Amino acid sequence: MRRAIAFLACALAAACAAPEPATVSSPEAEPVAAVPGSAVTEPSYTQELLAYLARLRNMNEAALNAEAARMKRDTSELGRVKAAIAHTLAQRAAAAATTATELREERKAAESQKQRAETLQQKLDALTEVEKSLAEREKEAR
Repeated sequence: MRRAIAFLACALAAACAAPEPATVSSPEAEPVAAVPGSAVTEPSYTQELLAYLARLRNMNEAALNAEAARMKRDTSELGRVKAAIAHTLAQRAAAAATTATELREERKAAESQKQRAETLQQKLDALTEVEKSLAEREKEAR
């Protein structure tokens, strides 16, 4: 788990850390016309990974597990990074579901304890009233 997260973080950092090529321009330099074939038509790895991550965020746990399994079959570097992202998000979704279940159970237990405390307080108040009425009867009897 930690290795997958570390690998994912390193891969994303490496993809984001590639510096843009520096352009030096002088006031006398004429602009260079762009070569028509050099236009970037494919999205960069970073853009592709961000789009993939946005798509994964809308998936439920089962779909994330299926996507992780599907991406494990892709042996390219990008495929392995995508598989790691999907696997990490699937584990995070499972952990979130477990945490939500535990919180619901704790809330139910707290509500149950509160009701029990209220019931016991009502019984105590009733016993206090009975004790007071008995004490008054004894005073009247004397």
